[in-house]
Amino acid sequence: MLNAIKKGRKGRNGFTLVELMVALGISSLLLTSIYTVFISQEKTYAVQDQVADTQQTLRVSTALLIKEMRMAGYGAPAATNVVNVTDAAVVFQEGNRQVNADSITLIGCVRAAPTRLSADAKQGTGTITVSDASSFAVGDNIVIGGIENVVINAIAGNQLTLNSNLQNSYLTNMNINLLRTVTYAIVIDDPPARPNPRLTRAENGGAAQPFVENIEDLQITPTTANQSSYTVTLTATTDREDRQNYVDPNFGDGFRRKTLSSNIKIRNLSIQNQGF
Repeated sequence: MLNAIKKGRKGRNGFTLVELMVALGISSLLLTSIYTVFISQEKTYAVQDQVADTQQTLRVSTALLIKEMRMAGYGAPAATNVVNVTDAAVVFQEGNRQVNADSITLIGCVRAAPTRLSADAKQGTGTITVSDASSFAVGDNIVIGGIENVVINAIAGNQLTLNSNLQNSYLTNMNINLLRTVTYAIVIDDPPARPNPRLTRAENGGAAQPFVENIEDLQITPTTANQSSYTVTLTATTDREDRQNYVDPNFGDGFRRKTLSSNIKIRNLSIQNQGF
């Protein structure tokens, strides 16, 4: 009986202290390795996510700017300089980092027509009736059918009183466009945490409004003698700095940068309004 009890106890012997220490050591090494791989992958994912955001920012801002540049000149009076580029103003300087960005001013009906004629407009009349006048203000320069420029002197409901009589007749549903003066420029603030670069847009002399965040540089270069074509280059930065894993070779900071260049033809230069 006693021998059976002893044999049972021997069959239930546990791990020794040395075995437990070895097992814990191996487990610790495995957990450390797994944690290291996890942290590395998380950092890689975060960097890739920021770079993807930066590339998307570039694509969006370039597409929007190109769209309005291509419409420059449409509806503008003859002999108007519809594309004006200001070269390389210093918009930010800190240590080794200096940003010299261009700005550009466009004149034309760069957006879709906000309304149409709701009734025929006869040559020689000084008023027109539109389907919706809510987009207009007194003093706005409007373009009727892409042909004739007039200025709004008064608004009564959907009836617009013009500064001069019409030189042509126009049918119902003819587009009424708003002639705009649009300026794109780079603004970089310098708060304590980090610079805050952005592309701004100002319309018709109004205050510049943030247009696309994290755009750091804008360069515009004419590619033809008559300045009918341009190369536009935008530079975007990541939203956060990563000094531990990356140093920009030119600026010495931890922001990753992407650059995108596009060629644009100002296709409306030859069809600006002639004398209206």
